[in-house]
Amino acid sequence: MAAKSSREVGSEVRALLDDPATNDRELLDAFELLAKERTFPEWTVVWGPVLYARNRPMFRSFILRHFSWWKRSRSSWSFIPWKGAHEASLEAWRTRADIDDDVQTFRRLNAWRHAGTRGADARRWAAELVLRFEAAKSPARRAIVLDKYEGGYRLTQTEALALYAEDPSAAAFILRHSPWRNGRFGEGPWIDLQRAARERGDDEFAQTLYRRQVALGDWAQEILALAEQLPDTRALDDALERCHPLGFGLDLGRPLFQLLRKRGRDVMPYVLRHASDVWSGWRRGAFEDLVAHARKEGWLDLWATLIRTCASDREFDREVRSIVDNKTLGDPARRERLAWLAGVSRELNFPGFGLAVVHSLTDGTALALYRRYPELVRGPYKPHVAPTRNADYETLVAHLIAVRDEDLIDRIASRYVTAAWLEHAPTSRQSVIVTLSAYYDGLRDDPAEFSRRAASVLTLVPAHSIWNYRRLLKDNRLARLLFTRADHEYLASPSAIHDLVEGSEIHVQALAYRILAIDDERAQSLSRELLPILQGTLLRPLHRKTRLPAFGALLNAASRQEEATLVLARCREALDLPDLRYPKEELVGLIGRILHRFPALARPTETPLVFRAHRQVAAS
Repeated sequence: MAAKSSREVGSEVRALLDDPATNDRELLDAFELLAKERTFPEWTVVWGPVLYARNRPMFRSFILRHFSWWKRSRSSWSFIPWKGAHEASLEAWRTRADIDDDVQTFRRLNAWRHAGTRGADARRWAAELVLRFEAAKSPARRAIVLDKYEGGYRLTQTEALALYAEDPSAAAFILRHSPWRNGRFGEGPWIDLQRAARERGDDEFAQTLYRRQVALGDWAQEILALAEQLPDTRALDDALERCHPLGFGLDLGRPLFQLLRKRGRDVMPYVLRHASDVWSGWRRGAFEDLVAHARKEGWLDLWATLIRTCASDREFDREVRSIVDNKTLGDPARRERLAWLAGVSRELNFPGFGLAVVHSLTDGTALALYRRYPELVRGPYKPHVAPTRNADYETLVAHLIAVRDEDLIDRIASRYVTAAWLEHAPTSRQSVIVTLSAYYDGLRDDPAEFSRRAASVLTLVPAHSIWNYRRLLKDNRLARLLFTRADHEYLASPSAIHDLVEGSEIHVQALAYRILAIDDERAQSLSRELLPILQGTLLRPLHRKTRLPAFGALLNAASRQEEATLVLARCREALDLPDLRYPKEELVGLIGRILHRFPALARPTETPLVFRAHRQVAAS
């Protein structure tokens, strides 16, 4: 069915709102159906105020799900202004949400009302906030006011002082809406607010403000003064940490270098904790001076930390190669320095998600390191031997195949098996993939060995590393071999199937489900062994293309009545799931096939009814 135009959607919205015969439940059902149209949210200005005023408890969730003040055209988005014919109804809606203390709705309406020329609206937003905060008569009401006015605008120091003077508990709100350092928002550090906070004894708030806003030049002078005034190393470390600037991407290399020259190893713990603030690359800072100073003083911990966290890939690779080729160092010293350099460069962690940056070695350096210290490449330097845009391992892979280092071959293959869009990749990457695919294809003469090694590769594939599975199979012959061309060979090694089922990448798990669904006695036996894991596929979130092979594996597992009873119980639970995208028809088909195999397991409602025609016997 063709999508409706914006005008058609608007006409239907008005018709539904103007129909007096429609009750609230019928109206909500009709709007839920109409909300599937792409242009529906842009009519919030029409349906939002009416639905909210008509029945807030019933319509509030729907309103928040489809709320928008943007209008979408074919190629761009345009802002729907808070003025014109709908301004009065929007103001009434905002007032009603304010009276009801409906914080979520008020926030959205308030953001819409103040969206426009950000400078003028920010001051109007702040003036309104201060006025209402001062008028609030209790801590609870002031907390609600702050909650309502959360947003992306910045306060000035005058406004922040007014809030803090009224109630110091507003400190956290003030911090979230205060500018950062160097007058970037047209205002310098809030010295007056810091002074007011210290007079109240709120040193933590004052110090946090200082660390957010202090100019880096002023901070550099302060830490050098502390280095002269505090002879005790522990007191100095605490003082330096207390005034360290907050923020990302800070170039603190020069002040840290001056601090090291003044106090030496007394400040080493502090400098090591903040070595990532010494940036290299396009903003050199004092990186080279610090590295040279660390070498001169023999501070291996500082030297290695700076190289690992601040050097570019080329600089890191050059440093490792220079150590490997250094003939004046003894073997213990060479190993020690290489061990210092290994590890993660930088990390960025969020709840449930994290990123880690690791320097990659070039092919030549990786090969040289492996020939001298293979145990380092198999151990701490394993993360540093991974293909990147500028690093491939053509000669290293050939050498590993020659010396039969299976573990390292599998590790490197697990990184190449996810490479797609190879027409844009360097020829060295394609060459490595060809070499690896020929190597693993040669193992297929021994199915048990092939399945063991292939499973070893696939279980090392990181989660979420395959973005376009269809494109991957088209471009990457190694992926085609391991994912699609050897399903029956995997059955030769039960342990390999066990590993695949518990793989990190969902496409690896899907491969295991597909293998377990094969019409083969070995697949049925393995499916029964893995039933405790396979049952989870009925209830966990899965894509349809992954869930259907899992259904096949469950059908194989239900080849005996004991297992069939367990599978049926989980299938019946899955039928009650509210997921609209769940393939319920295929699930019913799975239940039907199991019941056809074991009719005694059917419930009364699952037993087919057969009706016969009733014949009347004529009276003689």
